Amino acid sequence: MSRPDFRAAAGMEFQPDRSVNLLLRVGSTGLVVSNSDQYVLVLAKVSGNFAIDPITGEPDLNSEEAKNLVLGKALPYLDIEIVPLGLKLGPDGTMGGQLRFLAMGAGVDVNNGQSARLRVDVVGWEKEKLTELIPQKLFLFYKVIADAAGYKLASHVSSKLARFSGASIAGASGELGLDWYLNETFTLALKLGGRADLAIRFNDPSPSEWDIQSDLAAYVEVSLDFKKLLDLFSGKIFVRNGVNSAVETNVDGQASYQLMAGAELIF
Repeated sequence: MSRPDFRAAAGMEFQPDRSVNLLLRVGSTGLVVSNSDQYVLVLAKVSGNFAIDPITGEPDLNSEEAKNLVLGKALPYLDIEIVPLGLKLGPDGTMGGQLRFLAMGAGVDVNNGQSARLRVDVVGWEKEKLTELIPQKLFLFYKVIADAAGYKLASHVSSKLARFSGASIAGASGELGLDWYLNETFTLALKLGGRADLAIRFNDPSPSEWDIQSDLAAYVEVSLDFKKLLDLFSGKIFVRNGVNSAVETNVDGQASYQLMAGAELIF
């Protein structure tokens, strides 16, 4: 059994309406509970971003439009993923990436009109790789994730819109980036990423008709990574700019732009 790496970051999250929130970022590589010549088991892998408004006032509960903002007023943005069980195949988990089971994603995006979302998929697959382009200097990085067969819930900020509850068909995400090793301590990194999912809900009493729902995101992140700075800790300073969007049958599509900046430490 090996101890997982823990990541924690603090910074600021900026929205186009000029609102500024406290940003918290957490993550864990998961606990390795079995390591053999055939497989590696990984438990409780976690990653997430939280935007917190510590000085917001209470919503007007008499307003129909504000009833779903009881959580959103203090937590305008949340994006977290938990993978309870991962299975890496091959010696030391080096063959064919990692299988994911019961991956759960939850979120809030008030600026995108979304008060809550939850997706749980039965099975998925994840693979990442680092390729050397210039010896000991420039590296190409990629990561792909695909999940399928589960449940999707999406609730709207406006209480006039019905909650979506249906079957999660599939979800996919990916990252592509470059790592430029400046010296033994510092690395400059550029990363492009995106994700999308698809869920359907059969209408009653006409099961031949259905509604669809999809959450989309794209972002670019620049960071200065450091290893064992002052022989004490590793981490990075990052800036991330992106756009989030949601698509749903009979609901006007919305998009929210977002800028994050902060510092992250690895324990």
